[in-house]
Amino acid sequence: MSRLPKDELVGIEFRVKELTNLLHLESVNDVRVIGISGRDGIGKTTLARALYERISHQYDFRCFIDDMSNIYGDTGSLGVQKQLISQSLNEKNLKIFNAIDGAYWVWNRLHKARALIVLDNVDKGEQLKLLTGNRDIRTCIGGGSRIIIISRDELILKTHGVKDVYEVLPLSRNSAALLFYRNAFKDEDEDEVHYKFENYLEVARELLSHAEGHPVAIELMGSFLCGQDVSQWRRLLDNLRREKRGNIIDVLSRYCDELEEEGKGIFLDFRRRFNRLKDERKEIFLDISRCFDQLEEEGKEIFRDISTCFDRLEEEGKEIFLDIKSLFKKITK
Repeated sequence: MSRLPKDELVGIEFRVKELTNLLHLESVNDVRVIGISGRDGIGKTTLARALYERISHQYDFRCFIDDMSNIYGDTGSLGVQKQLISQSLNEKNLKIFNAIDGAYWVWNRLHKARALIVLDNVDKGEQLKLLTGNRDIRTCIGGGSRIIIISRDELILKTHGVKDVYEVLPLSRNSAALLFYRNAFKDEDEDEVHYKFENYLEVARELLSHAEGHPVAIELMGSFLCGQDVSQWRRLLDNLRREKRGNIIDVLSRYCDELEEEGKGIFLDFRRRFNRLKDERKEIFLDISRCFDQLEEEGKEIFRDISTCFDRLEEEGKEIFLDIKSLFKKITK
């Protein structure tokens, strides 16, 4: 486990290959539309993004709309149309004022183009209809184009004539373990990884059984437990056991909230301690300050004594000099 790959998406290669087969990229004349479905957090967008990055360079126009539901909710079909046009045609200053004009723009600019379009998180059929002005989306782009529609609701896909739907299934046991350990043991040295792998193995297995191959849940668990001792691993496991029937993402979210609240408590306790120490240091500083003031006063007295002594020595020195001068005169007579 010490050589966990850090630069590859776990379990993605086989899925990308299957999805590529559905696209029939070798067929350059027809327009193909495929769907990707699966539950929340299962990796639909990750899979589509991985495929998009590998094949998008083959197309004249390409567009990946990240969140159809959110864009449509905020700006309606016009907002989605603008996203499609601005990304695929690199048009930044669009003067489109209604959905009818937008649909015409889409058809006019793309109906002869070879394009790759990915529409993520489609949760309403009307988002697809209004995108192209109720036309079949296949008629709005040129031959050889590919459209990928991502939706949790497979019925939406079927209703709009999407015959080929790829369902993203949970990770295999090996892929789930690899993803978990990559996140739980990241940035740790080989000895530490081996130690934890031996001592945390049974707890890790049960944690993964609760995740049921759900990539987001597995990544969250690994990230939460990274750098934690086995007691924290068991604590999370106890939470999952108590709420076995609950949505695992919700359970993990509540666990995160608990840690945050505890963190706040620790921070407040630390701040109280800090303030107390600061007050104590203030007293120490004042004591030191008073001490310096006292030394300064004493130093002034000492300096005055020394100054007086020098003055006296200077006067005595003058007397001695005069005595020596008188004696010298007597000797030279």
